[in-house]
Amino acid sequence: MLGKQDLMSYFASQLHVTIGELRADGLFSLNNTSCSGICDQGPAGLVNGHALTHLDPVRVDAIVILIYQQVPIAQWPA
Repeated sequence: MLGKQDLMSYFASQLHVTIGELRADGLFSLNNTSCSGICDQGPAGLVNGHALTHLDPVRVDAIVILIYQQVPIAQWPA
């Protein structure tokens, strides 16, 4: 689905987490999900219920920075 597996692997490498597992420090997990209804905007994902659309490595890098800076999801750009 629109490069999902490659992007998931990239996201996992940037967060230093194994897909399907909770990171050792308990801060992150990265998992597959069933249909979220936004495949027309894919690749897409959810972070704590917040939809992230049109993902690519550049956007993933920006999201990872926001995660590490602990920016509240409500303050993330659309």
